[in-house]
Amino acid sequence: MAAAFHLPIYSASQSCLPLQDAAKRRRRFVLALAMVALTGAALACAAPVTGLRVFGLGLIAPGAGFLAPLLADAPMPLGAWLASGLSLAVFGLALILWFGTGNVLAPPLGWLGAALLAAVTVDAPPVDAYNSAVLVLAWLAVPALSLARLPARPQSAGLPPVSCPARPRPQVPEELLPDTLALQRLLLDRALQPIAAFEGFEWRDQFQTAAVRYQVNFISYALSLVQAHQLPAFSGYMVEAQHRLLAKQSDPRMWRYWRLESAWGHLRPAHDPVPRDNIMYSGFVLAQIALAEAVAGRSLAGADGHLDLALPNGRTRYDKADLARILADQYDRAPWGLLACEPGWIYPLCNLLTGVGLRTADADRWAAVAPRMRRGLDAFTTRDGRLVPFRSTLTGLGLPPAGGIVMQAFPCLFLSALYPDLAQLHWGRVRAALDSKPWPRLFWPVDVGNYGFSRASSLAASAAAAVELGDGAAAAAMLAMLDARCPARTIDGVRHRPRASLWAHALELAARCNRPGGLAALAGAGVTGRDGPCLAHADYPDVLVAGAVAEVGALRLVLHLAGGRPHTMRLARLRPERHYRIEGDATGFVKADGRGEADLVIQGQGRTVLLIKPVI
Repeated sequence: MAAAFHLPIYSASQSCLPLQDAAKRRRRFVLALAMVALTGAALACAAPVTGLRVFGLGLIAPGAGFLAPLLADAPMPLGAWLASGLSLAVFGLALILWFGTGNVLAPPLGWLGAALLAAVTVDAPPVDAYNSAVLVLAWLAVPALSLARLPARPQSAGLPPVSCPARPRPQVPEELLPDTLALQRLLLDRALQPIAAFEGFEWRDQFQTAAVRYQVNFISYALSLVQAHQLPAFSGYMVEAQHRLLAKQSDPRMWRYWRLESAWGHLRPAHDPVPRDNIMYSGFVLAQIALAEAVAGRSLAGADGHLDLALPNGRTRYDKADLARILADQYDRAPWGLLACEPGWIYPLCNLLTGVGLRTADADRWAAVAPRMRRGLDAFTTRDGRLVPFRSTLTGLGLPPAGGIVMQAFPCLFLSALYPDLAQLHWGRVRAALDSKPWPRLFWPVDVGNYGFSRASSLAASAAAAVELGDGAAAAAMLAMLDARCPARTIDGVRHRPRASLWAHALELAARCNRPGGLAALAGAGVTGRDGPCLAHADYPDVLVAGAVAEVGALRLVLHLAGGRPHTMRLARLRPERHYRIEGDATGFVKADGRGEADLVIQGQGRTVLLIKPVI
């Protein structure tokens, strides 16, 4: 019976906690448990009314009220056993609801509900005091022993280093290969549909990892990396896709969950998802805006700002600067050094992604936040160097490790852009595990993007981190395992893995198109070299741009053209009134107008390489 409730103790007993507030909260929580249990024991032994005695037993532990006959040394009916087990199961579900949605009311209501039900349905003689004492001690033994094992001082500084031997660096393609181009089409088809349409997105829930807003976030992140590394001289439909993805984040379906989470997590109604304890929206959207604008070299804000939220009391608008300021202020006040991802729960991964957004959006604000966040990460580092995936701010307790190796690997992708030394340290430990344990056991068989049974999200996310850390061997092996375990299909030029989530497809694209330190470079300096010619428009999907790079005043394009008709594209950032020669798979000349723009008409089919050079 105690096992179901005391699962959170495991990670707490492993954690190094430089923040004294964490230890205080855990002690207060266990003290509160003890007070409730002792009150229940007193009622169970001394109350003059049977209902109160049974209710007291129910306060000692969830479902214990139905054990009153057993604790009174009387015959125990089968129905009482079943009711006790069912009560414990309901309480376990309440804990899951608390973890999954921040519903702080669910566990106490589940516990008290079982106690009240037992009080009105169970008839038993007075409970033996000795039996009550045994029940209390059994219930409190696990948290008491766990707290006794907690380190008195932080130990992360004394962790032995783990070497990460030099590995072959990933082969970074200069252009999108056909399979990768087909994979990108899966994401672009969803990004370029009308803003109000969500065809092809996976609707599971809006509280946890399969939420549609995360699918929108990670499609945007992946497209930003593609544009940064393979298409820096192309705007066109890539920038339009980012505009539409950002506009989708203002759709009430993306943030309306907050009304419920605030009500049952903070115990007060709130509709605006930005001001408090919700970086899974505000922080992730800031990263989406900042990375996309760093690549595009322009603002994605519309007339109503970056976000335009239709709240019940009127419209509220936020731009990138607003989000950066609000988040920086929240970090300045955060007692843990990290912010809650949802009411009462802190996830280091969410904070790292938010940190990437803050660094990219406002380097000065990030410089002020960075030391505090680093100290906060120490509070989520275990004795053996692992990150605690999540912890309750109410109790100070974490949950047991879940999710497999990806929970340690994936954060390295974002650590690289914030704390490169920590990224290498953590990746060294990840690599040590990869080299010593069977991979089917390491990679969780549940895709967190749609809750289906596949390792797609774990492999894709870990591969994306491996590429960022420069571990080409690990990345190649993970992507090969992804191909073997979750084969892809290409239908009408669109590549997808039937059992993989859209979230996993986005991270696979990031893994195949990023380069070592690519996210760190994008977050730190954006995309350089925007002075040369660029391709400003191409009709999607008749013209698929696989490569677009400005080279010393010239423009190199790799296009995949649909056959049957001429294709008209728009060039920009040319020298006004200058002539340009077209070389490669098509030849000819174009002349720039007074704005430095020109139409380019190409007749062709399939892969077409063009070099557009100024005529001297």
